Amino acid sequence: MTIRSAAAPFPLALQKILIPPDVAADGEAAMALVTTIPYDLILLDVEMPGMNGFELCSRIRSTDCNKSTPVVFVTCHSDFQSHAKSMLSGGCELIAKPFLIFELATKALALLMTHRLHSNGLRPASHAPAPASGSLVVGRGPPTRRSGGVRPRAR
Repeated sequence: MTIRSAAAPFPLALQKILIPPDVAADGEAAMALVTTIPYDLILLDVEMPGMNGFELCSRIRSTDCNKSTPVVFVTCHSDFQSHAKSMLSGGCELIAKPFLIFELATKALALLMTHRLHSNGLRPASHAPAPASGSLVVGRGPPTRRSGGVRPRAR
């Protein structure tokens, strides 16, 4: 698995989950690589020299190699506008700085597994259709078979 990172704090987090990252200093350097090398995951900072992360993500989406590669923004911008821009530019997640290494590692692994499943023609369980047995009702009263609930085990 290869990961392109356009900012400095990411390598340490990725090393924690045993994924050796590639690092690009700016958007132009990253763009030169993403046009020829397919990646499983791309991590971007919004604030970069040259072009910002939103612009880079939009450009990545136009490449043949990485148009469906998950992109995670890691940024100090946590406002609604930044979240909207991240999604509109083609990003999958936005993690606000300061972040916990565990948070980044967990989201990276989840996106990597989902991307691998999709690239192999499979669907992750979270995208599977809901069972036709009904819905789970949370509230008063014991769950019933019809509601799809699960009875607690007797102690």
